[in-house]
Amino acid sequence: AKKQVVISTPYLSLDEEMVSTLKYLLEIGVSVKIMLAQNRSKIVQAVNYSYAKELCLHGVEIYYYKPKFLHQKMIVIDDNLAFLGSANFDYRSFNYQVESGIIIYDNSVIAELLLDFNISLSQCVELKVQKKEKFFESVYLKFLRLFSYFF
Repeated sequence: AKKQVVISTPYLSLDEEMVSTLKYLLEIGVSVKIMLAQNRSKIVQAVNYSYAKELCLHGVEIYYYKPKFLHQKMIVIDDNLAFLGSANFDYRSFNYQVESGIIIYDNSVIAELLLDFNISLSQCVELKVQKKEKFFESVYLKFLRLFSYFF
């Protein structure tokens, strides 16, 4: 990626390598936007938030899709490469589950995907976080990540 990465996923549960990669993209000037589901499960929502907050503090733009459950799994890189499939943006999908997907190089299809993403952003609420957190909140958010391996 040289310009932008956009991701939409219902689940955000990452290993340290993926968190580091997203932070590195920001360091080299790549814009990163992630659209998440406003999940009905309190535990899933809290786990998503633990990762979203960390990424948001480093400059990733995080958005919660409000109208209904977002089940789309998409990654678009630099307007010229896209991945659509069954894989959630989570640890289990990346490492243990058998997932399928397609890689798209057709710029006209990618332009439509980005248009849909940007239209959906108008129905989202951007996550804004405070830099300062209490010790127990920090421990709690790290603790929640233990549950990320179960969904």
